[in-house]
This record gives sequence, C-alpha cells and structure tokens, in this order.
Amino acid sequence: MKRRRKPLILRMKRWIPLLAGGSALQFINLSGCDEEVRNTFLTGVQESLTGLLTSVVNAFFLSLTGGTTTTTTTTTTKAITEITSWLA
Repeated sequence: MKRRRKPLILRMKRWIPLLAGGSALQFINLSGCDEEVRNTFLTGVQESLTGLLTSVVNAFFLSLTGGTTTTTTTTTTKAITEITSWLA
C-alpha cells in the first residue's frame, strides 16, 4: 500500500521559519557593510518587493474584472499605489 504524501504546504511548514531566520541573519550581517552600499541594497530590495506586490494585486483585480479596465479598477489601482507608497 502506498503512503499518502502530505500536501506541499504541510511539507514546507518546516522550511518557512528556517528561510525567514536565514533572511533575517543576512540583513543583520549588512550592519558591517559600508552605509552607502547597505542603503543602496535595501532600497533595491524595497523597490522590487513593492513592484512585486503591486503586480500581484493588479493581476488579482484584473482577474476579477475579466481583464477589462473600468473606473473601479482605476480607482483600486490608485488606492493600491498609495497604500504601497505609504508602506514603503
């Protein structure tokens, strides 16, 4: 009888804290870097994450509207842009 495999999310539960901790340690190690290099790196990471988040949210709302651009989508996009700039 074959053993049933766990879903991917249950198998990844063990690795998520490890990955988060490793990422946090990498940012702590940046404290020894030159301040200008650290700021440039962190600015790049921030911009890429903001762009990724904006793209995912825009794709979600486009899928809800069926791919058509309406006033609601434009208003939602403006709101999301303002929220992401506020979070940054």
